[in-house]
Amino acid sequence: MKFLMHIPANGLSLPPLAPSPYSGQTVADAYERAFAKIAPVTKISDLSKVDTLVGGGENIVIVFGEQNEVPPALKDSTVLFAGPSPDISFDETSVSEERATVDSILDKWAAHLRQSRHLVISSVAEKAEVEALLGNTCSTGFVSVPVSGAASVEQRLSHWSAGRGWEIGFGQPVIDTRTMALSAEILAPRVRFASKQGGEALPPDSGVPTADFPQSEAGGKLQLDGVVFVADVEAQTPNSGWWDLITAFCDLFRNEPRATLLARLAGDEDRSATYLVELLCRYAPMACRVVAFRGPLDASAYAQLMAAASFYVHPSGIPGNAQLPIEFAANGIPVIGAFTPVMKEIFEVNYPLAVQVHPCDRAGTADRPLPGTRYDVVWQSLRDQLAAGFALAAHRDDYTRHALESAAKVQNRSSVSSVSAQFLDYLRGSNLFDR
Repeated sequence: MKFLMHIPANGLSLPPLAPSPYSGQTVADAYERAFAKIAPVTKISDLSKVDTLVGGGENIVIVFGEQNEVPPALKDSTVLFAGPSPDISFDETSVSEERATVDSILDKWAAHLRQSRHLVISSVAEKAEVEALLGNTCSTGFVSVPVSGAASVEQRLSHWSAGRGWEIGFGQPVIDTRTMALSAEILAPRVRFASKQGGEALPPDSGVPTADFPQSEAGGKLQLDGVVFVADVEAQTPNSGWWDLITAFCDLFRNEPRATLLARLAGDEDRSATYLVELLCRYAPMACRVVAFRGPLDASAYAQLMAAASFYVHPSGIPGNAQLPIEFAANGIPVIGAFTPVMKEIFEVNYPLAVQVHPCDRAGTADRPLPGTRYDVVWQSLRDQLAAGFALAAHRDDYTRHALESAAKVQNRSSVSSVSAQFLDYLRGSNLFDR
């Protein structure tokens, strides 16, 4: 027996905030290593031509992504790794008008999932939502997204300290509050659209220029010291938590020069940068430091970032969006995160750096609940946990113990070996594989 592994041409679907080289390809490679522990793996590029390779139950087709069409002949021999739940957001006042659209989206998504009798979901919470949507028409199982490649946690922690200086080489311009002359008047009266809703607050015909502000010089080396919080800023995505993160950080550390927030601009980088600078101007002058950079990092700079990071901050309430916390925690970097159901699965209920959340208003009916509930972080809770992290970093032994415990939990759930074991259990439970 062997696995025939098909991946979309553009790679695996990951959150828009995922930094390079943590990419769809690296995660696909990790999946392949996990599957290869069970049976030989052959990559395939065209699903329509593999029916001749599947016969007598000897081969299993593994399909990723929501856009692939599974040929009917492969229905019984295909394991579909389902993507995230459909993104359905509502304004409470327009639910009745949008109900038909919602039903259409759900019907289309359900029809895609029913292409195979065997589904794998990377979240226990989302698995339950899918089962509620599909009933008993498919066999569903849980298999975690694997860690693409964790370094030695002990080695990282032996070199890390909150007071040590770090150097990262950026090839792209950065926004740096230590080198920019920020003031409350810098963008007035041209831009006043930075809000918790981000890009939704910007009129489409406003004609407001983006990224029209002073910037730091391109290239060179970025020197970091103190406690470094790493995060992603994507101002156009609802519930990404960017507004809460920036305002909580600046409010808390306004007079603290040892605190640094290192953020990658994602999505529409120019527009995200414009919103970010306007928000920073509201807090200027401040002693804390905020650095934002554009574009992906190369492998060397990414390794330098992982070495310098004290914490990864994940304020996102987007369902299923937990790959980045998994990756950072597995490398011994504690996560301050919005405690959505998926995060509870990963870090367990008593996680000390959990940020409280509340579900957004969502439409739905008792007979047809909508999957993929989004969450908003509780601002005060996020601020409190940033303060708790800063205090934790001052005590090396406590910080090391927390980092090791978090890494162990993530590796136990999401290492290549764990993912392999989860998938094998599912195959056996579904009578697809027996040894």
